[in-house]
Amino acid sequence: MMSSRSVMVIMLLLAHAPGGLGLVLHPHKQSLPHLAQQFLHEQLTESSAQLSTVTQELVNLKCEDKKMMDDIGPLVGSVANFFKKKQITAYPWALTGLAASRYGGVSVMSSQENQIALDHDLDFLIQMQEATLDDAKTMVLDWQQHLLNSTGLESYDVTHDTVNEFERKNQEGWAKINNLGVHHFWIIVKQSSGVGHAMKESTFPTDFFKKVMPQPHKIHGFRGLSENIQHRNGLRRFKANIDAAFKDEWTMVDLWIKLEPLDYQGYQPSATKRMLFVGHTFPFPQDPEVIHQDLKATYVDNHKIQATKSLCELREPRGLFEEDVTPSIEMSQLVDTCTKFLDKQGYASLGQYCRAQSSSNV
Repeated sequence: MMSSRSVMVIMLLLAHAPGGLGLVLHPHKQSLPHLAQQFLHEQLTESSAQLSTVTQELVNLKCEDKKMMDDIGPLVGSVANFFKKKQITAYPWALTGLAASRYGGVSVMSSQENQIALDHDLDFLIQMQEATLDDAKTMVLDWQQHLLNSTGLESYDVTHDTVNEFERKNQEGWAKINNLGVHHFWIIVKQSSGVGHAMKESTFPTDFFKKVMPQPHKIHGFRGLSENIQHRNGLRRFKANIDAAFKDEWTMVDLWIKLEPLDYQGYQPSATKRMLFVGHTFPFPQDPEVIHQDLKATYVDNHKIQATKSLCELREPRGLFEEDVTPSIEMSQLVDTCTKFLDKQGYASLGQYCRAQSSSNV
């Protein structure tokens, strides 16, 4: 589930055949503050038996679909384990982070036993503070190798250097999409999943293209006609490339890699909270509102989600973004069930956070 979550798609348009970046792998290790290191070691280390029990109960409660867990669980586990060993903070982010805070995963089951995926790619914010872009490229390659070695899953990077040219031509639009100033790495993992199906079925390619490549201003004469034809042809090619990339419903991972220190302390990992995502444990930011802030940045300026002021306004489905489940009493009750279970197991959730926010505002 480029734009912060969306930018990735422009790469699919620009990318050609799957292939590596041709970089030599060099181990890169980065230290975190002592408190964060202690948290990562003590709070994120759990036995597989414990996690398996919790995960199975989430499936029983319909907070997660077992097939989705089976399909993307190994992939998510590779992300969690790789960056934890490197002592680099990695969070499920934006829409992916919202889903984790509601349900502990990225899909739920309806009363009709239908899988509902809440994102069309998997977003992770990776904090490689004071590293270089070459460090980041090497780290991504290292992770891809780790993914292959630990799960047998092949992947390819569709990030393309020509994105720099795209950025130069669309600086204003790019800045709105990339509010954190991160480097996006879009990795397609050769694993079919409900997430890949959601990308294939979504209107995201059209919506995204129109956001970063707006319709030309009305210009009369041959020039105006030419620009409009180019825009329509560009959109058609873009959609065709997306359709081709996701014909097998493979899973997209969007790594938001931040190289410079984040000024706001709220982005740093909490010493007491942790997040559960698809059966694996991740750190949780000190201020959950940063998830809301960065999620909003992935939508166009006039989108209805822009009217929300707090993460708690997204606590349950309200029809505020297209990827969400259809609002209903059943789905609201499911959020209550899932967040209460996550709370009981000691994981961060929107239920726990929003109750605390409500109490503090009384």
